[in-house]
Amino acid sequence: GAQWAQRPDGEGLIRQLLVLLVLINLAWGAAVAIGVLPNLASFDPSRLSGVTNGPYELSAMLGLAVVMLTKRQGPLWVSLLAVVGLLATQSRIALAALLLYLMLRAFTGRLSRKRLASIGVAVVVVFGVVMARSDLQQIKDTAESFSVLTEYFNQTVSTREEYFDLAYSTEANSAIGQVDGDASTMLRIARWTIVVTTAFSDWAQALFGMGPGYYSVALDGNFVRLLGEVGLIGLAAQLVLLALTARLPRRANAATVRMLLLQLLVIAALIDVLVSLKVMCLYWMLLGYLRLAHPAGGEDV
Repeated sequence: GAQWAQRPDGEGLIRQLLVLLVLINLAWGAAVAIGVLPNLASFDPSRLSGVTNGPYELSAMLGLAVVMLTKRQGPLWVSLLAVVGLLATQSRIALAALLLYLMLRAFTGRLSRKRLASIGVAVVVVFGVVMARSDLQQIKDTAESFSVLTEYFNQTVSTREEYFDLAYSTEANSAIGQVDGDASTMLRIARWTIVVTTAFSDWAQALFGMGPGYYSVALDGNFVRLLGEVGLIGLAAQLVLLALTARLPRRANAATVRMLLLQLLVIAALIDVLVSLKVMCLYWMLLGYLRLAHPAGGEDV
């Protein structure tokens, strides 16, 4: 591994892999849109999923690719295509994470102005288009519905069957349907309320959780999932592990690793990316390369 990462063409191979990741997923999505290839995900084909399990998974992978390509001076056109792909996934949190990254890069001044301006304009436009879909009245309605939903779903469950009956029952759908607001946000509020209420109903559950995989399908919030399934101890252990991966003192690639981790953590707030096989395989692969290449000294660009 170390010999491969330190090869003169090691960085070129990583760049080629990321270019292929972007192009294959965008090409597959385009083919799905015109009916040439099948939609591999269970999501609406109007949202780009490529060859992944869904738009949220793909948006996280494209975000990591943009960070890596811009930090390592990859082709600008590929970064711009990745931003277009993020728009097509319609994942607002992934776009917000990328915008945060670019803002931090602007303050550090380590990205060329032309490259930063090009990608920054693309992200701002994309983010603006996506956010325009959620008008101010919808945001206001969602905020007003918060107390109604938390009061209704403020219940504990002792079995997975009880959780599914409460979170996915006809009564639950009716309660959510009676209030106005952003649909995805209201679903999160409902499920998170059940998980948090159950977790803190007993000290043992708060510390150790209900068990890995207990809440099964997407909670759309990885930190809430960790709290509910492995408790405060497991949540803390996961965060410490990820923080340790970003510690590369006196290494050339320390800043790149931190920026990749930032993308991952921001997206994990609203998407279960930490349990996504494809996302985490990409993250650990990039992390492994960055740890082994240029083991000390040099400049992180």
